[in-house]
Amino acid sequence: MPSFLTLLRQVNRTPSLRLACALLVVLSLAINVAGLIPVLFMLQVYDRVLASGNAATLLLLALITLAGLATGSLLEAMRGQAQVRLGNRIGLMLSLQLRRSRTRLTPNHAKDLATLRDTLTAPPLAHLTDALWLPAHLALCLVFHPLFGVVVLSGASLMLLLARWRHHGDQRLRQPARSAALRWHNAAPDSPSWQFDYRRWLQWHSRRAEHTANSLAIQHGLRTTLQSGGLALGAWLAIQGIITPGMMIAASILMSRTLQPVEQLMTAVPRLREAWQAWQRLSIADKPTFHETH
Repeated sequence: MPSFLTLLRQVNRTPSLRLACALLVVLSLAINVAGLIPVLFMLQVYDRVLASGNAATLLLLALITLAGLATGSLLEAMRGQAQVRLGNRIGLMLSLQLRRSRTRLTPNHAKDLATLRDTLTAPPLAHLTDALWLPAHLALCLVFHPLFGVVVLSGASLMLLLARWRHHGDQRLRQPARSAALRWHNAAPDSPSWQFDYRRWLQWHSRRAEHTANSLAIQHGLRTTLQSGGLALGAWLAIQGIITPGMMIAASILMSRTLQPVEQLMTAVPRLREAWQAWQRLSIADKPTFHETH
């Protein structure tokens, strides 16, 4: 069975893929640094501009922030283009490898290749690279105050537990729903069991959809609670004179920014899992997979 380390070794053996992955990581770092600009802007506005009443300073900060946000948007576009090229190149390499191995290409092979290509060119890969910088964001929260780091760490842990609960529930309901759907499709329309099988499939399908809807509702409520709780914590620390009002607003934005990759990755996990399973089904782990194409 192919392993993640096998995939990493295969990518590392291919210079063009190694360079593309390094570029994605560097772009992700730059994008996350640009994402901190609003935090610094709020910190300076509340602690410096409002205290001094200097409109020139506000204008300068606004221009710097706009330039930084524009740069971040440009970097996002560059990362999207890099993902498209990476996905297309990996898809081409895998397709040529299957042909070299004289494997008879089937519709399932084409579907798996399309799944890999679509996942590599879609936001889930960007969410995965953004999650690499979660420890750095957590460290910044600790710099503002240790309690902010505790809230972020607790929130991230709860989100991960929620994602695990959603996955296990979906796995538990998926197989009965598939079995019921198969029995329904195989039953003759005029047979007595057709309506029973249809109701059985509808029941399992509805339970699976309800489980997903419930987990998403809990996720939304947890995110809102964490945002409000972080702001309330910042207000309490500001009242006690431990932090400034600017730090209160900046820390609230930083906490939301820190938890955003976790929430996005939770949403992207099913698609990433499908791509991983597609690569495993290609049965190409026992020989070099990626070859340079010219």
